[in-house]
Amino acid sequence: DNILKNPSSLTHVNISASLSTQVEESDEKFSPRLLGGKFNESFPEKLYRLLIETAEEGKSEIVSFLPHGRAFAIRQDHRFMTDIIPKYFNLTKFSSFRRQLRLYEFEKINDGPDVGAFYHSKFLLGMPRLCSEIKRVPQSKGRPKKYITFSPNFYSMPPMGTYQLTKKQDSDDVAL
Repeated sequence: DNILKNPSSLTHVNISASLSTQVEESDEKFSPRLLGGKFNESFPEKLYRLLIETAEEGKSEIVSFLPHGRAFAIRQDHRFMTDIIPKYFNLTKFSSFRRQLRLYEFEKINDGPDVGAFYHSKFLLGMPRLCSEIKRVPQSKGRPKKYITFSPNFYSMPPMGTYQLTKKQDSDDVAL
């Protein structure tokens, strides 16, 4: 309750704590699609896997879903590009990562407690299958479009599915 009343007080530690219930073991469990005999994940599918695995590794201070599960935030750009991105994407510049987000129509939140976070209506915690429905938008010649920025109030909505971190956390480290 305290997190929902004062979302600006969130830190990586209590975000992890707020995302502590398990995703139901159902067909919503994430796995890459099998295409042409090879595993082929789209950018949104890899991004979803990146967020889940980063949280399981205890690196939510770098990048993570927000407590409501409808957007994600990159908190440490440099560490994100040096420690996380090389494991998932062949990108070396943060601007290239942002360009991919724009090409898949992710929106950047420009106001409120989630300012700077990225959102897509089909990129939701606990619903990895929706990632395959996010399609890259063909771009005309020239530069890709700018972010469509908006200011939703995700904290007024019920939270999306959450996940259980596999790494044990000391009770002293978790702020409830």
